[in-house]
Amino acid sequence: MTSPLDDLTVIEWGNDRCSYAGKLMADMGARVIKVEPRSGEETRTYPPFADNHKHPEKSLYFWSYNVNKLGVTLDATQPKGRNLLKKLISSADVVIESQPIGHPQKIGIDYGDIKSLAPHLIWASITPYGRDVSAAKIPSTDLTLAANGGFAWMNGYDDHTLPPLRGGGTQAYHTGCHYAFMSILVALLHKDITGVGQFIDVSINASVNVTTEAGSYQWLVANNTVQRQTGRHASIQPSIKNQFECKDGKHVCVMLAARKPDIFKLLQKWLPEVDEPILPPLQSVLEHISSGNLDTSTWPNTRELIDSLQKSILKIAKKTNAIDFMERAQAGNIVCSVLNTPDEMLNSPHFISRNFPTPVQHPDRADPVTYSGAPYHFEKSPWQINRPPPRLGEHNKEIFKEIGLSLQDIDALQQDCVI
Repeated sequence: MTSPLDDLTVIEWGNDRCSYAGKLMADMGARVIKVEPRSGEETRTYPPFADNHKHPEKSLYFWSYNVNKLGVTLDATQPKGRNLLKKLISSADVVIESQPIGHPQKIGIDYGDIKSLAPHLIWASITPYGRDVSAAKIPSTDLTLAANGGFAWMNGYDDHTLPPLRGGGTQAYHTGCHYAFMSILVALLHKDITGVGQFIDVSINASVNVTTEAGSYQWLVANNTVQRQTGRHASIQPSIKNQFECKDGKHVCVMLAARKPDIFKLLQKWLPEVDEPILPPLQSVLEHISSGNLDTSTWPNTRELIDSLQKSILKIAKKTNAIDFMERAQAGNIVCSVLNTPDEMLNSPHFISRNFPTPVQHPDRADPVTYSGAPYHFEKSPWQINRPPPRLGEHNKEIFKEIGLSLQDIDALQQDCVI
């Protein structure tokens, strides 16, 4: 079965700001060629490392973002290296680039330099703030982009003496890469109709800002600033606390709908089982429900009711292991989940049943390496991992032969320290 993008060749020329976009393309079948400097991309030095052995071929960070790609090396600071890169790009369908601002133009390898040679080419540039803005050259990291875009402000704890959080991983980079991927797909549709490619300027900062849910619009419309909350969406007004520590030390997240009968019916059965009383506000609601009165305006004061719900849930949680709590709550039609660690998630029956953990055989390892799979299943357009991440310069000969170089040419470039 063919994959939807398997007729495309993509050149990825950058760093970890764009590597996830390349992976999204590769996972849907595109032939993604990662261009690295001769010394290797910096992320090859990022921990953790397989076997706890620091080595450029053992970075788990590099593996996770570059599985499914081919890899070549070249020195674009040399004229021969630039000519090679230009030839490689001209032969491709898409370029995903995250070079420092001004660098592609400085070395003469930018969309404007290539489009006359390859009018079909789609070039997506992923930069911190966009290319042609006053902030373009401001130094940045994933953390500063998450902060500047508003994302970090909305993540953290009820206790605002603690600083905001950005969240784990490179979420700002991921967000920019998702928008780049979607933009490329739109540009491909345009090219299918017109035969002409185009330049795409992706701002990670703007990508982060438009994912702040209602945060930005609360300000734009009403001049209100949302406030971060522990485990809940940032909001103007505090919402109901929903995380509870269980008997085994793990936490559950429970969506407490204070105006729906299900939660009260469940607590009516559950509290006596753990030798806890039904508090008066809950008892009052149960009496309304049993008499058929679902007019919530006649129920007890909302604040009192919420306090009683939280106290009751906490008492049950303290006497119940997290997985048992979740299963009992879900059986009672309550939205509830255990707060899983990544390894617990990967080992859960649900994820395993969807074939989410994906084994990939590396040529230098006896046992397959398990990777995260896809969050989506296509009926007719399969997602798949076809190859392990590239070793440094692994596909130099294969790729450079395809664009017209002989083995003698390749050997000469290697002797000249170009590749």
